[in-house]
Amino acid sequence: MEQEPTSPKLREAIECTICLDVPPSPIHNCDNGHIICGICAKKVKKCGLCGSDLQVSTLAERLSRQFDLKCKCPNLSAGCLTPISAANLLSHLVSCYYRDATCPKKKCDGLKIPLQDYPQHLLQDHKVTCVGGHNTRFIHIVHGKFKSTSSRAIPIEITYKDGKTFLLHCFIQTDVMYFWTTILGDSQESERHSYQFKIWNETKGGRKIECCWTLPVFAFHDHSKFKAPSPFYVCIPVPMLLQFCTVSESEPPEPDKYEFNTQHLIL
Repeated sequence: MEQEPTSPKLREAIECTICLDVPPSPIHNCDNGHIICGICAKKVKKCGLCGSDLQVSTLAERLSRQFDLKCKCPNLSAGCLTPISAANLLSHLVSCYYRDATCPKKKCDGLKIPLQDYPQHLLQDHKVTCVGGHNTRFIHIVHGKFKSTSSRAIPIEITYKDGKTFLLHCFIQTDVMYFWTTILGDSQESERHSYQFKIWNETKGGRKIECCWTLPVFAFHDHSKFKAPSPFYVCIPVPMLLQFCTVSESEPPEPDKYEFNTQHLIL
């Protein structure tokens, strides 16, 4: 909930004339005293009411800090519910756990997407699977090395559980494959969850072999990019992965194409 300052009249006196909300720093005003908040001031050069120049308002800044005025985070719709000190809002936005996501796909060229819309973007534009369970994955391995590597941590699977959204990420180096899981939320939310990742195969004699990891979930903006080497990543070298792979029966045959089974569960 937004906290009211000591006097409602004070709030009205220094509210932004553009967005009509408690103004985050740096608060500006014009020669005629019209207030423009720090966010709106980045979008305009002149006062929208009288057309005069803008400058930082020392008085409004002092009042905002003295009464510790609170405002809502612009990322409220994405899940940021904490009232923010108006004086610190801009610095908060830089590290807000609910800030826009940057798509790592090359064709998107650094496109920023509201966090709550990011899963839909992955589903529609990049055909990312929404499984949250068993999956068969394909990989090309040539002379003990992955044929293709990724320079970016790409989400490859979306899982929904208890109203929360989780992403399974993958990063491939020359001879190692990494997996980890993030939640579209903050660090406190991530600490409530862990995940299980499993790979398995059946030998020709019908015996099932498997390897399983249980690891913590990261907040998305803490690990949207690959940070090596993390002890909380699933790390699978090529020799180990090959024990769980079978040659893919694709048509036409591709001798260097393998498939392996995975299971990804949120706990």
